Parts: sequence; structure tokens; C-alpha cells
Amino acid sequence: MPASATHFRYGHLTWQIVSGRTAEFTLQNVFRRDDSPTFNPCVNPSTNTTIACSGIDGFPLPGDVIREDIGDTRLNFGDGSPTVGSPGNGGLFYLVTSVDPINNWVFGLALDTTGLPDGSYCNVNAGTPSQPGGQHGGSGGSGGGGDGKCRNPQGKVIPCERDGGVAGPDGCYYTPTDPKRINDHKHAWVERIGDECRANDIPFFLELVGYQEGLDEKGPEFARKKPEIVAASMQEFTDNRYGVDVLKVEVPINMKYVEGAQAFGGTKAYSKQEAMDFFRRAADVATRPFIYLSAGVSNAEFTESLELAAESGVKFSGVLCGRATWKDGIPVYAKQGANAFRTWLESEGVENINNVNARLTAARPWFEFYGARTAGELA
Repeated sequence: MPASATHFRYGHLTWQIVSGRTAEFTLQNVFRRDDSPTFNPCVNPSTNTTIACSGIDGFPLPGDVIREDIGDTRLNFGDGSPTVGSPGNGGLFYLVTSVDPINNWVFGLALDTTGLPDGSYCNVNAGTPSQPGGQHGGSGGSGGGGDGKCRNPQGKVIPCERDGGVAGPDGCYYTPTDPKRINDHKHAWVERIGDECRANDIPFFLELVGYQEGLDEKGPEFARKKPEIVAASMQEFTDNRYGVDVLKVEVPINMKYVEGAQAFGGTKAYSKQEAMDFFRRAADVATRPFIYLSAGVSNAEFTESLELAAESGVKFSGVLCGRATWKDGIPVYAKQGANAFRTWLESEGVENINNVNARLTAARPWFEFYGARTAGELA
């Protein structure tokens, strides 16, 4: 008799040695999206109770957790140790990392319930989820370092658009110093979006914002760590497996801590020469074009950082800036109203944009990174 099954689409099970005889497993599966909520309901993983999915159509969206109910599938390590699934010998929990509404697919990473924080769960758009898959031979871990709290927001990564527009994460918080179980999830998340973008022939712009747990990102200690965080992040995400077309990155230094800079605040983290070297080191590891983010600094500070990038000989491909051009006009709007703000934008706002544009003579076309002389050669 003919048979058909449309619930399960495909999956990947990978593992790696953590230490000694301990191996870490990562399981990613793809299911039919409109199975939910009948078969793959959205659940609160802390209580294993069914809850409404986030989609307006009633189906899962990234950040939801579903329970695989059709086969009650569990992960069996094959050595007689307990299998991993949901409580009561139920099917595995999956953190939804992306969806494909057109093909009716939902992509999920299996969760080790032994590593879930007690009484709470970190949403994918609000914090660090628990360890995907299972760590066999060792204990699971909560997403924030064992304290069961949501930490280190990862930004607004969304599935690729299907209308020909630009897609990609807008503000992906990342640091190479986070625990491996956290960064493994972020890597898989970005890789999944890159796969979707390639499949739909859509450019992938990835924005990276660095941080260091426990440090003020505007303080001198973070300023000293920032060059390595930026460089390591650029090196990681320009790897071919992520499918990133253009990186949006912060400048690798904080101008307020560059001795002798106009923006210098009095505390030295690096000399001008050291700052230039940090620009070069970060650029040297990138194998994809990148543009610099203003990251909320003033117009004067951002333009000075672009001058230093140019003096360093860095081949960046432009900028993305917002607040550096308009934020000084907000007090005008608050105190004097919309008409005064419009006047400010037409004068000082335009001047700020022109200041940035004047510093872009050193920028190089993005297609040069791919060995092309024109964008048309890559069409």
C-alpha cells in the first residue's frame, strides 16, 4: 500500500568531544509548521503545559518552544543511559529558530530539559536559550551560566524576507568569550538564516554588537577588550558556512580612550598607533565586505573614527549611522517642537550627514571583496 508522511521534513544530528569521555550532541529537525497546535503544540518548557503559539495564524514563530508529539521522539545515546525528551517520556522540546511560511516548515533545535532554568525560559529574542541538544556524560547548563536567568540579549534575528528585500539579523549581540553552549546556539541560528537567504537568493546583512559580561560597554576595561571582541567576531562570521554577504560591525576601538584624539576623555586605553593597528587586525581577518556602525556615538566621534580607519588603510565598504546624524536634534524637538526640529534637520542634520560622507573617500566597493570590478559581474 502507498504510504506518505508529511510531518518530518529533515534533520541533522551532530556531536563533538567536550572533554575526556563527554560528548555534546546537537539535534536540529524540521517539521511541517501547520502541525501545531494539534500535534506539535507550543509549550512552556518549565511546566510542560500547552500555550498559544506566537504567530497570528496560530502557528509557531522564532522563540516559541514546541513539543514533538506525533512520535514522542526522544534522543537515545545508545549506551543504556537515560534518553532525553520532555517530562513523562514525552517527545523532545524544540526551540523554534526560524520558520518558512511558504514551504510550511518550522526549524527547531532540540533542548536538553536537564539544562532548562528552573521556573523560567529565556526567549530567543530576549536572551540566551538553554543548551541545545544534550551533553552526554556531563551535566546540562542553563543559558546564562548556571543561574537560571535570561542574560545577554541576542537581538532581533528574523527569517529572511521573501519579497526580494534585504534580510538578516539587526543587532546580534555576540562575544567570543561566552560559554561554548551559548555561542553554539548563536552560530547555528545565524547559519540557518544564511541557508534560507541562499535558498531564496537574498543578500544577508549581519549586524554584530559586542559586549563582555559584567563590563560597562562605555568604560575603559571594555575599551581594552573591544579590539579582540570585534576581530574575533568578524573572523567567525565571515566563515563560508554562515553565508553572510556583508557584515555590519562596530569600529574596533573607542575613540574616547585613544590618546591624543579629539574625542579623548583623559583615560588612555591605546595610543593612536595601537588604535590603527587594531583597525588593521580586525580588517585583515574578514573575508567578506564590512561596513562600520556609528553605534550611537556623536557625529564628531564617529567621523574621527572614520578618519582613523582611512589613515590605517582599512578597506571598509561604507557606514550605517543614524543617531550620529540626528540625535543632537532630539532636545530641539522636545523643547521647541516639530517645526524647530525640521529646521535643525535641514541645517545641522544635513551638515552631519555631509560630515560623514566626506570621510567615505577611503571606502571601497563591496564587490571588490569578491574579486569583481562591478556589481554586475556577480549577478
